[in-house]
Amino acid sequence: RKRKEIDRVYAVGVRIRGASILLAAAPGLVNGETRLALAVGKKYHKSAVTRNRLKRIFRTASKQCGWTGPALDIVLSPLKSGVSYSQESSSQEILELLKKAAHKLHP
Repeated sequence: RKRKEIDRVYAVGVRIRGASILLAAAPGLVNGETRLALAVGKKYHKSAVTRNRLKRIFRTASKQCGWTGPALDIVLSPLKSGVSYSQESSSQEILELLKKAAHKLHP
């Protein structure tokens, strides 16, 4: 994703806090396609290996959650460092956050 697209999500969209994930969402620019961006900074962990592992978990969890709602552009970020994230719990949390975001954006 381009930086401008991510900045648009933060500026135009809504932010929803879960137990361990922050989701920022905006209405999708590409019809019928939900696009994902991941923001995992050094604040989460200084090791790039650990940050990349979390990105892989978030990426597969978002595909696995089975979102069928409206097209959204979303940015996922971890809220807490030192928390062990799993695909199953992340998938459930992402689906709940997507439902809340869609309800706020499309009442």
